[in-house]
Amino acid sequence: MKEHTMSSVLGKKILMIIVLAGSLLGVVNSSEAQVVDYNKQYFMAKQLFREGKYNLAMESFKPLIPYDQRNQFSAYASFYYALAAYHQGFLAVAKDMLTQVKSVHPTWDKMDDVNYWLGKAHLESKDYFQGMKTLSYIQDKKLQKDADHVKLKALSTITDAETLKRLRDAYPKDETIAKSLVTLLSKDMANPANRAQVEALVKEYNFK
Repeated sequence: MKEHTMSSVLGKKILMIIVLAGSLLGVVNSSEAQVVDYNKQYFMAKQLFREGKYNLAMESFKPLIPYDQRNQFSAYASFYYALAAYHQGFLAVAKDMLTQVKSVHPTWDKMDDVNYWLGKAHLESKDYFQGMKTLSYIQDKKLQKDADHVKLKALSTITDAETLKRLRDAYPKDETIAKSLVTLLSKDMANPANRAQVEALVKEYNFK
């Protein structure tokens, strides 16, 4: 009877060990399953972005955003996550993520593109001073031309001459501000002050 009891206890212990071992193996396998295949994940997310499936793209880029030595896509994933947000009209999300890229990846070689989209988002949010400041960091000449078109489009929506004058004080060499100010002031050329400033700017920049 005693031997039978000991055998029963031993059998239960062995069964417990087997169950625990199985559970541990399941945890290990689950952990391995959760390891991100960075390369596969990135190209899947990029394809969704190309197809214009921006919401799905954001979800796919999300696991790639945290910095990891094994993850070479952190900066790219963050950037495209921001662009996907921008294309859906989530300007605040886009600005936050692009600002994060500048902070976490300050030496990234795509920083001109980051500043372009961040500046564009600021201007479209009517944060004109921050937008102009951000776009002024762009070094690439082609992007500078694109940025000028973005600035002109945004500044043309300003109906308050004082805002444009303050922007001109802050960026006296920026031609897009001068052009926008001339366009706005020329609507009221009966005002002597407006006429004088328009004529001065036309002469300074040789506007037609």
